[in-house]
Amino acid sequence: MSNNILNKSDQRTFGDAYIKELIKVIRAEGKDSSGKLVRSIDYRLKDTVRDISILIESEKYLNYIDEGRKPGTYPNISDLKKWASVNNISQDAVFPIAKSIYEFGIKPTNIFNRTETNVLNGRAFDELEDNIADNIEEDLFNNFNN
Repeated sequence: MSNNILNKSDQRTFGDAYIKELIKVIRAEGKDSSGKLVRSIDYRLKDTVRDISILIESEKYLNYIDEGRKPGTYPNISDLKKWASVNNISQDAVFPIAKSIYEFGIKPTNIFNRTETNVLNGRAFDELEDNIADNIEEDLFNNFNN
């Protein structure tokens, strides 16, 4: 049996749907004030015999948005200054914000889990399941005829 249950077109369709939903969730959380994060998001799909993984490529702070940040370390001050500038926040507030992050951390948003749930319950995934079923059926038919 071959490993072609998900062709390249299906993979791209799924990847595009995932990224579109991820961007929607990020914006709903108000986590992309400059647009830089959303513009940086891309993906690669890793197809193995057992599964297909989507690998997200983006600005490094996407993980902090998703997982939050535990107290006890200061954020990068130059990045915080840029963020404050984009959001029309006084540069005088940068160090108090950094201290607050150091003391209290940042609450996680779990955007990856929410994105995955939304995609798996959406139309794109339903179409993908249908295509996979068709591909498996075709593959089995071809193997039995050989």
